[in-house]
Amino acid sequence: MEGKKTDEIFLISDVFASRKRVLLMFMLKENYLGYVRLSNLMSKLVKIGSSEMYKHLHMLEKYGMIVKQDRKFILTKKGLTAVECIEKIIDAEPAKPNIKVVWE
Repeated sequence: MEGKKTDEIFLISDVFASRKRVLLMFMLKENYLGYVRLSNLMSKLVKIGSSEMYKHLHMLEKYGMIVKQDRKFILTKKGLTAVECIEKIIDAEPAKPNIKVVWE
């Protein structure tokens, strides 16, 4: 595996390591939201302070998952892809694969 690919895997792992960051991305999937609205919605779901909120938003911006435009946060194509991948994982059946062993 190439070094750049490994670095990307680690960066994505950092984003996914926080359920609050993942939740922020899901909130931005349908709408772009300003800080106050986003903060109010988050506070209804999880305990989060202002400095922690800024930290998570900054990290999502740093890794290219969101951008800030006209005082609102918008999910980037990379962020949307991440959310869609998580949705696929959620919907996937945890079925055991059929494995056939053939002895020759």
